[in-house]
Amino acid sequence: MTLYRPSLDGGFPQLRHDLESALMAQGLYRKEAQAMLETWQDSWFEEGSRLIYIVPSRTVDAVLPLQVSPVPSQIARVFVGRIELITPESKRTVENALYSNDSAVISRYGRFLDPILKLISQENFANASQIDKLRARRQNSFIAEGCH
Repeated sequence: MTLYRPSLDGGFPQLRHDLESALMAQGLYRKEAQAMLETWQDSWFEEGSRLIYIVPSRTVDAVLPLQVSPVPSQIARVFVGRIELITPESKRTVENALYSNDSAVISRYGRFLDPILKLISQENFANASQIDKLRARRQNSFIAEGCH
C-alpha cells in the first residue's frame, strides 16, 4: 500500500501539543502526558514517518486485565501504538542518497534503513546487488560496534 505524507502545517510543537491533548483526553493528567511524551520522544519523533494512535481502553482491558486492591476511585490506562511508514518520499530520499553515496543522509534513517533498503531492492532488481552490499556493510559495522 502506498501512503502519501500529509502536509505538515503545524510543525513539531503543534504535533507535540496535539498528542499531549489526546493523551489528556484519555484521562491522563498534564504532567503524566508530558512525562509520556518525554519518555517516548526519541522513538516517536525521530527521522521518518509513523502513524501514532491510541489503543481503545476496552481493548487494553480485554487484552491486559488489571486488578488493584483496594480498588481506586479511577484508573487511567493509556496505550499508544506506533506503526512505522515508508513513504515514497522517504524511499526516494534514501535511494538518492544511496546512489550519490551520501552517508550523512543514509545514517539519519538508523534502524529503519534496512526495511527501506529491502523495499528498494525488491522494487529495483537492477540495483539489488549494490543495495545488498550496503546492507551487509551496515550489518558488519553494527556487529563490529557491538564487539568493542
